Amino acid sequence: MRLELRLDQQRFVVQEPIPLLLRFTNGDREVAFPRDHESGEVVTLTVRHAEGHALGSFDGYSQDQRLGLEPSPQPQEAMAVGRLPPGAQLDWTADLCSYVDLSVPGRYVVEAVLDFHPGGVRARSSPAEFEVVANHLQDFDALLDAVATPVLHTVQVHEDARGTMLLVHARAMLAPSGTWSGGVMAVPRGTRPRIAVADFTTRTTFAHDFARWLAWTTGPDTLALRRFSDSGWGPLREHPLPGQGAVLVGRPISHADGGLSVLLAEPGDAGSWRVAAATFASSGEAVGEVSLAHVPAQPHPAVTVGARGSAFVLAGQKGALPLVLLSLAGRDAASSTVLDEATLLQGLPAGTSLTPVAVLGVGLERGLRRDVAGAEMLAAVLLAQGERLGLWLGAARCDERGATEAWRARVVDIPPGLLDAGESLAQVALLSEVTGKVAALLVTSRGRIFDCGARGVTLLAELEPSVARCSSLVVLDGKVRHVLPIASRGLVVD
Repeated sequence: MRLELRLDQQRFVVQEPIPLLLRFTNGDREVAFPRDHESGEVVTLTVRHAEGHALGSFDGYSQDQRLGLEPSPQPQEAMAVGRLPPGAQLDWTADLCSYVDLSVPGRYVVEAVLDFHPGGVRARSSPAEFEVVANHLQDFDALLDAVATPVLHTVQVHEDARGTMLLVHARAMLAPSGTWSGGVMAVPRGTRPRIAVADFTTRTTFAHDFARWLAWTTGPDTLALRRFSDSGWGPLREHPLPGQGAVLVGRPISHADGGLSVLLAEPGDAGSWRVAAATFASSGEAVGEVSLAHVPAQPHPAVTVGARGSAFVLAGQKGALPLVLLSLAGRDAASSTVLDEATLLQGLPAGTSLTPVAVLGVGLERGLRRDVAGAEMLAAVLLAQGERLGLWLGAARCDERGATEAWRARVVDIPPGLLDAGESLAQVALLSEVTGKVAALLVTSRGRIFDCGARGVTLLAELEPSVARCSSLVVLDGKVRHVLPIASRGLVVD
């Protein structure tokens, strides 16, 4: 028996899938060969640093453990087998990243060993060397969502000598090591994909957790859709945008039937914008469109969320108050102003002389329970008086009809000297903590990222400004975690 291990390339960026081809070529006698050679310890992959230091050996049991399973060792004698004729070949493909995380740039060597006692078959491949290099991120998106189990979805746009690549990555957060599902595709330069959020739950399958639609615009007139699952990519679907210059609003929303809703804003007359929901079947083919509202300015920043068949859009207008909530249930749409300057000022402590300057961030959450109607609205508004700066952080509940409760808010002082000359607060990522407080991640025009928590405003990292603006927050095990793009380690959750 001869075993070959091949790589289709020798250089991969951090968190890029590393596909392996294993080719088994039988000798001059017929042998018994396992039908499922990926299970158990039939095939073992050993990875080491190029200078010789061993990273570890991994087999089918390693994969199961990364899934959060407790595999029971199966004797090889109990495995189903077939007969492999003399000279026959059998190919097997696998992603090395499903066995081990290679999150540190460097040169590595991988080799495979086949050992199947009942057939008297043993073979070792020649070592294959490859390199993992730091990311050169241009854009990324991250979403923690759950249909049956919490999964962190990330999508990265990376540029190198090969061109512009889109990397997708799904990681089950309840597994001890985090299971891996990843893919890569070439995209045009400037692509800014967004991951769809699901508006439903189920207890019957995990398939929806590892299958997500991505949406992005290509040029001024094309909407691109593609679905990725643990079985690979679906077909790329491209559709004309409803009007020249139309833009995505927040996230797409996935439905239980496999279909998708994409919220789009289209420029109109006298500077106004029309916001509409375009719907697509599970195949990615267009179904129809529902107009939500006309707003006087481009809805940015803006977010979307789906809950129990309803869709919500929370948007500022060119980053200014008022905030408008759009709600969609079936073909019925409604809009209302949920936060204006007067409402914000009424809630400030007596004697406060700060005034609203700009909306730096908005958020919409409906939690991981889709049976709860409505959503939690979040907002971050920059306040100023002369050189003094403050950040208004507020949250309010809205029901499925769009009716809202009073805002719960606090004001965080921005320490004098926090910002350098010419530096400004660019945006704020928001998250509702389990305590009901609003967590905030501040991003400056220089790409500096600050946590705004119980210990005050603290510096976390300094990144390229275009990438820093995509940093986000998630809640894991009841704790707020930061999702940051670190070039040497890929997307990091700390």
